[in-house]
Formats: sequence, C-alpha cells, structure tokens
Amino acid sequence: MQLAAGVLIGLVVNGAARAEAGGCATDETALRHDLEARYEAVKAASVARDPGGMQALMAPDYQSEDTFGHVFDAAAMLRQIFTAPVDIDSTRKTTLDAIKLDDGVAIVEISYEMTTVRAESDGSRAKYEIAALATDRWVCTGAIWYWQRRTAHQMNVVRDGVVIQHTVRDPAR
Repeated sequence: MQLAAGVLIGLVVNGAARAEAGGCATDETALRHDLEARYEAVKAASVARDPGGMQALMAPDYQSEDTFGHVFDAAAMLRQIFTAPVDIDSTRKTTLDAIKLDDGVAIVEISYEMTTVRAESDGSRAKYEIAALATDRWVCTGAIWYWQRRTAHQMNVVRDGVVIQHTVRDPAR
C-alpha cells in the first residue's frame, strides 16, 4: 500500500501543478507522459492490492465492459480484481498504442500483457499468460486525468502453455 500511496501523492502534486498552469496536458508528448503515469499508478494499486488507491484514479461514473459485452461499475470491477488469487510472481505491462484527444477526453488504445504464477487449489503452481486489447476513456477534471471507461476487445489467457480463454468482442456490439 505504501508504494501505491507514493505514486498517488506524486500524481496529485503533478495534477496541482497542471491546475496552476491551466489544465490537463494537450500536447501529445505531455499527454502520453501523464497517461503513462496514470497507468503506472493503476498497476501500483493493483500490485499493492489497494482498491482505494485504484478507485482514486477512476471517474465517479467508471464502467468496464468485457469482451462478452457485460458492463461493470467501479465497485464490481474492483471486487473482480481484488478477490482474485494473489499473484506469487508477476510482470505486467500496459502499452499505449494510440491516443486521441478531444476537448478534455483522451481515448487510448492499449495492449496489456501479464505473466504470473498462481497457487492452484491442489497446492501446485501454474503459470498464466494474459494478453488483452482494449480502449480506455480518460476524462480531464480539475487538471487531473480520471479513468472513466474500459472496453475490452480481445482477451487471451494461457495456463501452463495451454490456451484456456480466447475471446474477441463481437463487432456488432
């Protein structure tokens, strides 16, 4: 939790400095930097198992839509993340593939990769590899970027080298 809190303090200080300068970043380099920092804060809160830290990064009307079209509010999404088994050893990487900015709204195409080892119910360990593609919507409020929506497009999960999930969003949705 200490790591997540440190990251959040840095983001608040950066946001306060931007507020004095007039708002969220609008040039591509600064915007990418700010959003990469937000994604690092999401990662830090997740690793620290700090739902409050993650919720502080979200807009009040946050929603997440999975590849099946199911929509979850922030509380439901946080429950999914923080009730999952604890990762024994993991690496996580979010890549910002494309960013579009329009009047205080940033649309970010991301790719996410995670590898982890989890304890199974029988006591064995399994290696999981997760890859996902999604579109995130971030809104600028009070010179700070808040995560408002995630729409998942594709999810692949591999357990010990065997594909156990491959889902792709139906383009009709």
